[in-house]
Amino acid sequence: MSEHSDHQTVASHGDEAPDVDPAGDPVADLVPRAREACSGHPELLEQLDNLDRLDEVELSRRPEVLDAAHRTLREVLAGAGRPDPRP
Repeated sequence: MSEHSDHQTVASHGDEAPDVDPAGDPVADLVPRAREACSGHPELLEQLDNLDRLDEVELSRRPEVLDAAHRTLREVLAGAGRPDPRP
């Protein structure tokens, strides 16, 4: 590969970078934003709490916590397109 083509590759990768403050943490507000999006779903809020405390969970139990969050998310999303059965 020539020096010219290497430069083009680097330049094209730089052009594709997301517009993120390099000094900030791009996921710092992820949990608050997720809580806001899940405000009408207490079961999702509970799973967010569990995920937020994942670093406190014993390593051997983490797959169980992640599986529960995944299962709940799938159940909520599966029902998202259905009409609410509550009056």
